[in-house]
Amino acid sequence: MISKYIIEQRLERYNEEIEPLKKEVQAMLVNYSLNMGNKMGLIDAVEYLGISYFNGHEIKVMLDQIFKQLNGNDFKIDGDLCDTTTQFRIFRQNGYNIPCDVFKKFTNSKGKFAETIRSDVKDMVRLYEAAHLRVQGEEILKNALIFTTNFLNSIAKSSKQARRVLKHPLHHTMLRAGN
Repeated sequence: MISKYIIEQRLERYNEEIEPLKKEVQAMLVNYSLNMGNKMGLIDAVEYLGISYFNGHEIKVMLDQIFKQLNGNDFKIDGDLCDTTTQFRIFRQNGYNIPCDVFKKFTNSKGKFAETIRSDVKDMVRLYEAAHLRVQGEEILKNALIFTTNFLNSIAKSSKQARRVLKHPLHHTMLRAGN
């Protein structure tokens, strides 16, 4: 059995090891030379690891700046499905009202999601996770959820990632301290 003293020593040592890492993440978050995609990727990683509460203020400032920039550009997100879903999910998870219209560029003339986006399982997982953040009346996200659920179910036997996300979508498993 481990004594209380040993546990306290270990916790103290772990806290000492964490401090420089917290400062390193903070320095990365205030690095103004990062482009928008890299900033959002960094925020995504920090939130995924469940350590966003260490740098909540810096993340909020960064998200405010990016959201203001996107709002001034009519929420036109440059990039592919991966970039769009990641940015949409991060903003929605952090309480920003980003419009679901950012996904229209991935639909055909009938408003259905283009079959061509089915080629990348990771992108489909990201769209599935983003679709879970819909609010009432967002038809495009309702369609995205149906589209991605059908796709993920069709590959679930051969894809561990598909089985995992269908059973435990990211928004159900994430630690969102501060929200």
